[in-house]
Amino acid sequence: MKTAITGAPGIGKTTICEQLAAEVPGAGGIITTEQRNDKGLRVGFSIQDVHTGEHGTLAHIDITSGPKVGKYGIDRKDCERILIPAMDHALNSADWILLDEVGPMELKVNSFLPLVRRVLKSNKPIVLTYQQKLWGGIVEEIKRVCKLEVVTKENRDGMAAKLAEILKSL
Repeated sequence: MKTAITGAPGIGKTTICEQLAAEVPGAGGIITTEQRNDKGLRVGFSIQDVHTGEHGTLAHIDITSGPKVGKYGIDRKDCERILIPAMDHALNSADWILLDEVGPMELKVNSFLPLVRRVLKSNKPIVLTYQQKLWGGIVEEIKRVCKLEVVTKENRDGMAAKLAEILKSL
């Protein structure tokens, strides 16, 4: 099973990944979530290793050096500390791989694209997400390798259960 989940921003892709990680044991990989300030404004994105639970910053508005995506600077140090080891563990030791998400911020980390390609070549079950507006090289590779699931308001509530059932049967 190799499944790619996409959909509009805020539709629930990450929520589905969080539900899968909680329900199906043996996951390795990452989940990315929004960071909000005390006024509820988005100020960045966190990254979490689903195996260890370790958190770090993927990108933040206060990061001014290094690569940027929009107003967000990429935290290369946290990405190298969390993202890369999490994906290495997923590839080498996990029962299945969870990769939330393949997006412009993650792709600014030099070693991320080769890792995504290794994930796609893996014989392990994979659930990954990517931004619907993303196009080109890696998305075309994802579409060739993975079954595509587009999350909508109509299907999002049952998506995690559907994918969990498939993962548990493998």
